[in-house]
Amino acid sequence: MTHTSFTGWHKSSYSSGEGENCVIQGADKAAGLVGVADTKLASDSPVLAFGREAWLGFIADVRTTAA
Repeated sequence: MTHTSFTGWHKSSYSSGEGENCVIQGADKAAGLVGVADTKLASDSPVLAFGREAWLGFIADVRTTAA
């Protein structure tokens, strides 16, 4: 997947404020995918793509573990 497949990229709330060590998330609503990338490589960063249900499951697990 490429960055251009996704829109609405935003920085994770857990990323540093430095701007260069961030994880970003975007969406491909037509395909029902969530993309995750690292900002260190800018648009050359690979995009990990997750289905909506897998992404929501991941978020739920992270919240449970962090609590």
